[in-house]
Amino acid sequence: VAYASASTGTSGTDASSAGLTLTMGDTKVVVASNETGTYTASSVGASYKVSDALTVQGYTGSTDKSDTGAYEVEDTAIGATYTVTTGLTVSVYSN
Repeated sequence: VAYASASTGTSGTDASSAGLTLTMGDTKVVVASNETGTYTASSVGASYKVSDALTVQGYTGSTDKSDTGAYEVEDTAIGATYTVTTGLTVSVYSN
């Protein structure tokens, strides 16, 4: 579990972040929440090590702006990373 916050002393510039990482065997899940000024973002991602050579991953996240009702960003992706040989990996993602 992690938490961080910062402020420059100027109105609307406070920032805070919180995150949680949970690892169970070959599965890892990361949840995060961030806020800075009028922006709020949240995300969750997961990865699973299928074998020594192959890992699959996925994530979803969104960002909103409190002073602009029409502002919203959403992103979702899946992917895989294959280790060809030590030091050489190939990754394929779709979002």
